[in-house]
Amino acid sequence: MQRLHSVLCQLYELQISVNTVKIPGHIGIIGNDIADSKAKETSHMLLSGNISVPDNITFSNACKISTDIAAKSWQHKWNESNTGRYTYEFVPNVKILFPVKCDIGISYCRMLLHDTMLKDDSYKTGTSSSPICDRGVEKETIDHFLLRSNYTKARKVMFDRIEALSLFSHNKFHSEVNEHLLLAPSDGSIITKKDDHYI
Repeated sequence: MQRLHSVLCQLYELQISVNTVKIPGHIGIIGNDIADSKAKETSHMLLSGNISVPDNITFSNACKISTDIAAKSWQHKWNESNTGRYTYEFVPNVKILFPVKCDIGISYCRMLLHDTMLKDDSYKTGTSSSPICDRGVEKETIDHFLLRSNYTKARKVMFDRIEALSLFSHNKFHSEVNEHLLLAPSDGSIITKKDDHYI
């Protein structure tokens, strides 16, 4: 407290006005209460010598530790959330690779969130008079757009690239490629991160 008072006096002499405000803890927020309890428990264990830490930690290790903590925290929140369940079906794990190009990344996110300007989504929000595609064949959904729309040349390039990864036998390929594979192909066991990013 004395140090804080000393700093405030120095700032006052420099004619800098500072207001100090006490911000109450996140009492009653379960996750924060647990984190606070664990932090206090660990600090007591360190002080009593029950656990030890290395004298120094590399920047790389600190980044890995903080990334791991953040990923676990996000995963817990994602698992327990009441919203985004459509996206959760495709992406149950928070780790995901986004496209390098910004416009493709935005389109990709909008497809994951089911918030596109395709007619089926637009119809639901009242910005389209019909959910049916221009050819009048079926609803213009993400699945339709990626797999059956008029963009035959682009789709052929996409299919050729996926087929080149040899995920499926040639006979099963066209029946197995679906919206799920295209939006969130990796479950960690079928394909590598590199192939995931490629798709």
